[in-house]
Amino acid sequence: MFRLDSVMQLKDEEQIKAMVRRHAVTLIGPLLLAMLSIVIPFFFLFPLFNLGIFGVIVFAVLIIIGAFLAFRTIFVWDNDVLIVTNLRIVDIDQHGLFSRHVSEANLSAIQDVSWKKQGFWQTLFRMGSVTVQTAGATATIQGDDLPRPEKIQNLINDTRHEAPSPTAPPQTPVEKDRRSRIRHIAAMLEEIKDEEVMEVENLLEKKTKEKSMQTLFNS
Repeated sequence: MFRLDSVMQLKDEEQIKAMVRRHAVTLIGPLLLAMLSIVIPFFFLFPLFNLGIFGVIVFAVLIIIGAFLAFRTIFVWDNDVLIVTNLRIVDIDQHGLFSRHVSEANLSAIQDVSWKKQGFWQTLFRMGSVTVQTAGATATIQGDDLPRPEKIQNLINDTRHEAPSPTAPPQTPVEKDRRSRIRHIAAMLEEIKDEEVMEVENLLEKKTKEKSMQTLFNS
């Protein structure tokens, strides 16, 4: 149901690092209430139908209410998203079927990222809140009841440290191509065995030492 292009347009060379929704356990309470609203009328099916048209209306209304609550719960959960890209953070707060608030901050504007778990249930299900302090007009971006908040904090910090500085000179096509190839090599290294990674590391270290020795003798 969630459409990314309805809330944001990706910029040139912008890549999505993560799309995080509230922990699925937060759906249990509202969905249980919706299910009860659908199931309970069937236990009183004959008494309600014996009341005639009034009982049929009550039965139908309870079923519709339960179905609506279930749909609304899933819709709000699916559209309430924290998006991390290599350039910015976009926080989409879906408060209802027709209420949505979207805020974003460039990674370069982030001053601090913190996370918090509070209470028995958040500790048990490993969920918590992530708070991003920024220097922009949107001073704080916060996501609540997110799974593994510590991993989200690490991802945001790692991504913002890798993000290009807004004051840095624009990259030439050669520099962009080189960075693209380096990212491609890094992605391939993630797929190979540790022994092969060590071989690549040893080869690079050997090349670095040879280059250092050559610089030393040529100086």
